[in-house]
Amino acid sequence: MRGSGSQRIELAKVEALGMAKQLEYRRYGHKIYRKDKLARLPEKEKKVLKYDLLFLGAIIIGFFIVFFVILC
Repeated sequence: MRGSGSQRIELAKVEALGMAKQLEYRRYGHKIYRKDKLARLPEKEKKVLKYDLLFLGAIIIGFFIVFFVILC
């Protein structure tokens, strides 16, 4: 088997890339997506994601308004 050393190095590189890709997860709302799958999300999921983030923002803004009303 000639060239098996370089083939093993290539295989190790591919495996390392695969492991690096497995670690690329990102959390949005209450779901966790892989970064490369995030670009291919269906439109319905993107809308749900958008409304999750808007809801979270509304809760934070409401909390600050209540906090300032209590202080004043």
